[in-house]
Amino acid sequence: MVAPEQKEKQDKRSFAATDWQIGRLSVEEYRDGPDLVLRALLPGIDPDNDVEIYLGDDVLHVEAHRDLRLEKPLATTSSVVPCGSFARNIAVAEGTDEDDVKATYVDDLLEIRVPVGPARSERVRRIPVTSS
Repeated sequence: MVAPEQKEKQDKRSFAATDWQIGRLSVEEYRDGPDLVLRALLPGIDPDNDVEIYLGDDVLHVEAHRDLRLEKPLATTSSVVPCGSFARNIAVAEGTDEDDVKATYVDDLLEIRVPVGPARSERVRRIPVTSS
């Protein structure tokens, strides 16, 4: 369960104006060592044409589009896979270089790795005091 203050922080961190204009892209977000990993299940897309990823002003923008593609038109169509446009903005560490961000699409899963360095608590170092 996510603590209320963490949920509020997550919501503020990922809110974007585009969320109101087009569908919100559902992503799984976690830390893997020094990387922030974002994963989105996007079945049936062409990663070369249907996905756009941009980095600017310390925000990673991910946008995907999926059309309903049928080989033969059906009289009745039902799909549990959402169609249309979906986007998400994720705040990243200040100074993140776009050359360091890696994106892959394998087996309908889009994975984006953003190096963010060690967690803040891992960067705390004790400073010894010496006396003369």
